[in-house]
Amino acid sequence: MCINNINKIYKKTFPNKDIIQVPNFEDFQLIKKYKVNRKYFTYIGRVEKEKGIEMLIKSFFLVVKVKPEEKLQIIGSGTYLNYLKKLSLKLNLKKNIIFRGYIENNKLDKYYQMSKAVIIPSIILENITLVGIEAIKNKTFIIASNIGGIPDLIKNNNGILFEPNNINQLAKIMLDEKKFKNNYDNIKDYKMYSKEYKYARLMEVYNQKINE
Repeated sequence: MCINNINKIYKKTFPNKDIIQVPNFEDFQLIKKYKVNRKYFTYIGRVEKEKGIEMLIKSFFLVVKVKPEEKLQIIGSGTYLNYLKKLSLKLNLKKNIIFRGYIENNKLDKYYQMSKAVIIPSIILENITLVGIEAIKNKTFIIASNIGGIPDLIKNNNGILFEPNNINQLAKIMLDEKKFKNNYDNIKDYKMYSKEYKYARLMEVYNQKINE
């Protein structure tokens, strides 16, 4: 899928404005490789209500009822953290959910590589998320809300989308691990998220505006 979903949203919202998109980027050369097993479902990001982590936990509860051995790690901090910890206790998920707190960005590669899938459960419009790009860099499968610019990350079977707040649909996807194929055979397919593309695109936009 090309990068166009978020552009359509912006153009619909601001029909009389020129929309120029310059995606977030990652340095695909700066990656640390670890010898770890991909055994976790993982959330990485701000721990706030709009990020959809509550529905993720409720969905994960359905997964654990079928597969009691499954693990979910939640990485990040925020105002919703204590509420979610209480919710996990209420659902008897203390042994299944690990709250790792805030981890510095330059130390996250290990946690992506520990993941069978990174889950982006946002319930609000998002841009093309940096977490999704970091998952691509680490060749980690993405399970994400079909909202905002997130769908633009999904291509070459590197992930699956679900409808926002659909607890049952997300649980069904998480239980169907045979679909978690890390099809990143040609990382060049994701060059639009590279540092080089970002800089080149910025210069293109600047020069275009200067010459107008």
